[in-house]
Amino acid sequence: RQLKVLAPSEASVDFHESHPAWLNGPTPASTPGSVDDPKYLAWKKFPAGTKVVLETRLLTEYSPGTDQYTRSLISRITMQLDSIDEQHATVTAASTIFERTGQSRPSAPSQLIYQAKGPPPAKPDNTSIVTNGEETIVINGKKIATKWESVARANDPMTYTKTWRSDDVPGGLVHELSQQHTEIGGKPFRHITETIYAPIDGVMPVLGDATPPAQGNGGPAPPAAPGNRAVPTASNAAPNRAAFQSRYNAAVSRFTRDRMRLAQLRTGQPLPPDVAAASSRLDGDVRAARLAITAANDSISERNLTAVEDSLKVVEDFLAK
Repeated sequence: RQLKVLAPSEASVDFHESHPAWLNGPTPASTPGSVDDPKYLAWKKFPAGTKVVLETRLLTEYSPGTDQYTRSLISRITMQLDSIDEQHATVTAASTIFERTGQSRPSAPSQLIYQAKGPPPAKPDNTSIVTNGEETIVINGKKIATKWESVARANDPMTYTKTWRSDDVPGGLVHELSQQHTEIGGKPFRHITETIYAPIDGVMPVLGDATPPAQGNGGPAPPAAPGNRAVPTASNAAPNRAAFQSRYNAAVSRFTRDRMRLAQLRTGQPLPPDVAAASSRLDGDVRAARLAITAANDSISERNLTAVEDSLKVVEDFLAK
């Protein structure tokens, strides 16, 4: 209601942009109450031309309560320090967006200016729980000493953001997880936005010692809680998948045979508790192994196949008596 639309007869007025005199004055080095800006400090020790690559991915729990996730690459951003002085740092950010169709599109580069001084950060209120710590994490075999901070909702600890930062990484950001959840069937269906530093140019960043040979996308990942990192690892190595499939086929054959033998042995007497528990786990363990192999996730395939084989051993040791 404060906008006036001019009639054509009024449009001959000589309009010009306001430019008050204070815009021409020098920018003060600091203002009362200002502090060192963390975004500026994160670039201060690096020379002009320094680059850093960050990937943002979405982890979606594909079945509530399973603690296993599909992973989708959302974007890859390259940041380059153009210049830095005692007043500010200038950084150019160029990103590539990845569509669900598998196509990618680059976005126009943007220039970011981080002032050396800024207002003090807002203090957390009583609606959040903030915890801090130190941790050395490994990305593609590179060890990075970090300080982390987790901010969770006081009334919903499963909704949180946890950030790992390091002075040794340009821009400071090493890893960040932001989790939300939806209740489905009384179980939490979790989805996590992950941003991770890529220490090796052209190689998909993964937590741990693994170094994938090429960029990849997709695959399940383990859970993330306020005190634990998600460890999204994936491999596109065909020999590994073939080996996992062979182990899976052998396990399914053993599972089918053992289940028939258990059915034949039952004479009204209950199974020993460890055997009953192993037998009841096998259906879910076999399904989880098949999903992990289909998603080409080596670490989860290994874990789930080992769970199947361990349960089969308990049953077969009993049958051998």
